[in-house]
Amino acid sequence: MDSGDVAVALLNRSDQEAEIAFDLAAVGIDPAKGYAVRDLWQKKTLTTATKDAEQKFSVPAHGVVVLRIKGSVGGGKFTFERPTK
Repeated sequence: MDSGDVAVALLNRSDQEAEIAFDLAAVGIDPAKGYAVRDLWQKKTLTTATKDAEQKFSVPAHGVVVLRIKGSVGGGKFTFERPTK
C-alpha cells in the first residue's frame, strides 16, 4: 500500500473454524512502535495503539479475514480515515 500500511489476508481452507496467528514483524510492522488493526470486510477498527507482537484471529471454515495494519505514525496517532483536502 502506498500509505505504508500493510494488508494481511488470513485464509482458512479447512472444514472447521481455525484460530490463525501471525507475527507483526513478519509483515513489516515494528510492534514496539505501536500499530492499529482494521478488519476491512467488517469495516471495524479492532485494535488501536497496541504493542502486542502477535495477533490472532478466528477464521471461519473456508473463510478469510482481511486486515489493514497501520504502523506508528507521527505522534503515535492511529487513524484509518482519509485525509481531507
